Amino acid sequence: SICTMCEHIGDIVTNGTVVGKNFVKDPGLNRTMLGDGLATLVAGLLGSVPNTSYGENTSVLAITKNYNPKILKRTAIMAIILSLIGVFGALIQSVPACVIGGISLQLYIMIAWVGFKNIKDNKSYKSIKNLVIIILMLAIGLGGVTLTIGSVTLSSLALSAIIGITINYIANKL
Repeated sequence: SICTMCEHIGDIVTNGTVVGKNFVKDPGLNRTMLGDGLATLVAGLLGSVPNTSYGENTSVLAITKNYNPKILKRTAIMAIILSLIGVFGALIQSVPACVIGGISLQLYIMIAWVGFKNIKDNKSYKSIKNLVIIILMLAIGLGGVTLTIGSVTLSSLALSAIIGITINYIANKL
């Protein structure tokens, strides 16, 4: 839940940066979080996993420069329909792993580019506090650091988010 929530907030901010609008303000973080929560609730009731797809959307928005919500809704509906057709699923699975790997690499490079662009545009790198937080989160998240307390294990992503939020809170109180 922590990872999904942190991802949601980050992705709403980066999607807004790509599109040139403040989605935290309009439609509002409360509405987007509610929508994401309800979608995750429905997914859970249907036996699926939490919804975490905004990073991919950020990449698609940055690549296509198509920000029209109507087209995006139609595309989503088409994707849902196509996912129910076995032949289409088999066709997708026939794509060689190296091609999927290349597409995935492109996707995550675009996501990283948008994130670094946000850091540059907001001049976050000029604050030593922000740099320390960024470096710690990257080191923990990418380094695969985990923390196990009893039967609870925090993944590197969860631990990175918790430490980043905590240190940011403490640094801004000093």
